[in-house]
Amino acid sequence: MNLFDLMGWVASFLGVLAAILNILKNRYCFLIWTVSGIWFIYANFERGMPYQSILIITYIFLNVYGWYIWSKKS
Repeated sequence: MNLFDLMGWVASFLGVLAAILNILKNRYCFLIWTVSGIWFIYANFERGMPYQSILIITYIFLNVYGWYIWSKKS
């Protein structure tokens, strides 16, 4: 298993963890999704998939917005 495969597995695990935290209405889900997204951005650029990376950057902006909105409600 190479580094990119390992990063993909870790990022996928973090994505599932973030989804569980979202179900529990824990705002740290957005932070974990952002970390996972950053790993996927790097992996996608290295594998020659820049448009997938752009999509994930959009998700990161949505994570920041979600963190902001959920922080105001707390």
